[in-house]
Amino acid sequence: MNWQRQMEAHRLNTQEKVGHLDTGDTNQGGAGGQEVKISNTRGKVSVKMFTNRGLRQAKFALKFVQRQLVELSNECETANQNELVFPLFFVDLQDKLEKVLHEIRSVCCPPPKKPEESDFDIIKRFSGGSFGSVNLVRHKQTRKTFAMKVIKWQNLTTEVDIEQVLVDRAILTYTENPYLVSMFCTFETKRDLRMVMEYVAGGDCASLLKDRGHFPVLMATSYIAETTMALQYLHSYGIIHRDLKPANMLITSSGHIKVADFGLSKIGPLNIADDLQKPSVSRIVKEFTDKEMVGSPIYFSPETIQQVGYGKPVDWWAMGIILYQFLVGKPPFYGKTVEEIFNHVLEDDIIWPEGKGAPPAAAKDLITLLLQKDPKERLGTGGASAVKSHPFFRWVHWEHLLYDEPLFVPQLKTKEDTRYFDSHADQKSQTDGDDKDSPVELPVVLQFLGGG
Repeated sequence: MNWQRQMEAHRLNTQEKVGHLDTGDTNQGGAGGQEVKISNTRGKVSVKMFTNRGLRQAKFALKFVQRQLVELSNECETANQNELVFPLFFVDLQDKLEKVLHEIRSVCCPPPKKPEESDFDIIKRFSGGSFGSVNLVRHKQTRKTFAMKVIKWQNLTTEVDIEQVLVDRAILTYTENPYLVSMFCTFETKRDLRMVMEYVAGGDCASLLKDRGHFPVLMATSYIAETTMALQYLHSYGIIHRDLKPANMLITSSGHIKVADFGLSKIGPLNIADDLQKPSVSRIVKEFTDKEMVGSPIYFSPETIQQVGYGKPVDWWAMGIILYQFLVGKPPFYGKTVEEIFNHVLEDDIIWPEGKGAPPAAAKDLITLLLQKDPKERLGTGGASAVKSHPFFRWVHWEHLLYDEPLFVPQLKTKEDTRYFDSHADQKSQTDGDDKDSPVELPVVLQFLGGG
């Protein structure tokens, strides 16, 4: 059957993505997997216990499985209430349950062939992310081009560093969405961890914005709409990006947006009782109570600065900053120091340009609603549907975004063209020296304004 072939392809894909952090010996840290005998319906089988890192990865996988089961439970309840119980619903339900089962199996079952460093030719280093250098590589067997993120073990000096890398890896492994960067596989060497992802050749919105000064309303609308779709998907899995900014909004060769870099993201706890219903606003805005302040200060929300707890609304705040930045050419709150930026965020109102450079009324209204200082009042706190229904998006056909003709389409000579990243690489080489493998700095956790 067709669905069986699709599920088998998904199983192999997920196994390849997971790599070999899950069980057995590893090169760095954590005891090797001790082999034990367990019984099931097929008799006794040998299974290796998880290593320390493998156990963390398995827990991440379990979170995604739990989320999917909650979503499926909600879909079943909706189908019952709305009299939508048809044969096609059960076909779709079966496919989704098979996908969950394959993800569970992928945690313990090794891939048919573990990916290795020798499987790839390194073409050039072209960029850097929050966690390491990024190389353009070619897979020898398929001849396909990918972006390979290289994270040196020596740079993972704390538990926080390791946790951030594993979160990044887990999100890339278990999420599948056209508005998110996808992963091909991961593997380890004695020197580093390598994550092989799709190559998004059109550069990022930060570079394009720097070149153009600001974006036309239609371009800004398209980019923000596609990023909204990405946030809606991430939030449905309990994921908070926490570092949403133009530099992490990549542009595909066809001109569409893919959100990247989940190294600072958080995966929220699952509360079955609350998630089967609509969670309370108080829970949404204070899902996390840690004192971390990570990312770029220009995009920090008031609750992050005040360290009073935060949740998914921090991403909608960042979206408001980005939309203002796209239309005006600079962020609404900025200063020469971090403390100055924070003071503007906490105390000042939005200043709007006048005359020809003024954003349209609908854009101003959307930005104002996204930049509500009280996260309980912020648009998006109740869900992405409220954002999508705002008049600013009145001409957007959400189901057909990927079929719309973008205003900017990157001009690429080949699939290995890196022209939209070359300026980044040149800037990095001035500070990193000639070592192609040296990773960029790990993200810094800020502790300003009395944070502990």
